[in-house]
Amino acid sequence: MNNRRYTQHKSVNRLRWIYIIADLLVAVAVWILFLFIRWAINEDQAININDAVIRSITFYTPLILFPLLSIFIHYMTGYYQSLTDISRMRETGKTFISSLLLTLLLYFFCVLNDIVKDYHSYYHFLLILFILQFTLSLFTRIVVSTYRRRLYRRGLLAKRTLIIGDKKDAQPLYSELQTRPNDFLLLGRVALRADDSDDAIGHFDNISSLLTDNEVHSVVI
Repeated sequence: MNNRRYTQHKSVNRLRWIYIIADLLVAVAVWILFLFIRWAINEDQAININDAVIRSITFYTPLILFPLLSIFIHYMTGYYQSLTDISRMRETGKTFISSLLLTLLLYFFCVLNDIVKDYHSYYHFLLILFILQFTLSLFTRIVVSTYRRRLYRRGLLAKRTLIIGDKKDAQPLYSELQTRPNDFLLLGRVALRADDSDDAIGHFDNISSLLTDNEVHSVVI
């Protein structure tokens, strides 16, 4: 059990760092692409990289701060804490929310100071920024999800699970969850009564320490 816990920890941490690095690269790409699109629209012509970097006083600061802000927003939406959840719909939803927040923050702090020909340009910039952020983020996460699904099939993303209840009531649940080893790693049963704790890993009175010591992800009652 300890070896599997170590392997699971190692796999989840590696997966988390892959997502963080991917999000950092996406944020850098989004800012650079958006910057050149914005300049091209404002000046009606494309400009080369050297001219753009030299002319932009605010190029490097957002280039550093925006990726860090991106990681913070993704963290606050709970994405890095729910890597054992392989639901594509929930993944897309969290990516949408974080992309929207990042778009609004970058837009209000960087774009609204632009001098534009008409106010419609602000809406265009907002839409372009969101499309870049959302599509690039979702694309990289779909790519990384192939590796995550490989871990899932090996049972390395299984949720560490405790069953709480009497032995008689817990047995059917235990049997059912054992048929889904990729989803649940059963740690044992927590007894509700002292006279029913012969095969339990602990008593409900100590539930807090049991959850912490065993790093439990889910509880079935």
